[in-house]
Amino acid sequence: MTPNLKLYVGPMFSGKSTKLLEQVERYKLAKKEVVCFKPAMDTRYTREGVIMTHSGMSVPCVLVSKGQDIINYFSNKEDLPDVIAVDEAFMID
Repeated sequence: MTPNLKLYVGPMFSGKSTKLLEQVERYKLAKKEVVCFKPAMDTRYTREGVIMTHSGMSVPCVLVSKGQDIINYFSNKEDLPDVIAVDEAFMID
């Protein structure tokens, strides 16, 4: 399968995280394995380990501080997920 990259960009309150979580839900409904990440420094609106939109939609996630953390998360796993979602990627070194 050819990798596919989707980026949602825009100003604050433009619906980027909402669109991301809508896509995550679609993949889950299609029985795809999804792993979500967000920066550990992003503590707005939520408790740890959850991506949450301004409107209250949420999905569990793995907290990371740098890009290498995402690579390390998969280093001991035999199979990669079908989808990797990253919220607020600009906050991750």
